[in-house]
Amino acid sequence: LAGGASSLGSMVPMDLSGAAWAFAKLTFGHEPLRHSIAARSIAIISEFLPQCLAPMAWSVAFISFNDSPLLEAIASASLPKIEDFPSQELSNTAWAFAKVAVCNLPLMQAIAAKSIATLKDFQPQHLATTAWSWATLLLTDVPLLQAIASSSVAI
Repeated sequence: LAGGASSLGSMVPMDLSGAAWAFAKLTFGHEPLRHSIAARSIAIISEFLPQCLAPMAWSVAFISFNDSPLLEAIASASLPKIEDFPSQELSNTAWAFAKVAVCNLPLMQAIAAKSIATLKDFQPQHLATTAWSWATLLLTDVPLLQAIASSSVAI
């Protein structure tokens, strides 16, 4: 990023999600950089894989940078790729949308369906994070919640 915001035009999804994650983790609030990362990410969102989409969503939520166009782009790009999301990316994406109080119902339904099918792969933290996300968004998905409860008891 030494070249400034103009160098963002050459960044690929992994670079963008990595930079967003790093600056969020450091709680470094540089608004022009945030907006530049968001704009570049939206422009190439179709190129993002799950391992880039989830950290980008997490970064937006962690710093409470509620960028509606970026969140909508993340949700839209995630839907056709949801089958490729591992458990951590599923729970982190759900957490991110819940943290900023954005209930994208098609995305949450897709996360729920994929989560139910793969709960055996979830770590306890992923189970808790997913349940927290549904509770925060006031979503009642009985099959998902029953599956999480059963998996939690089995741990």
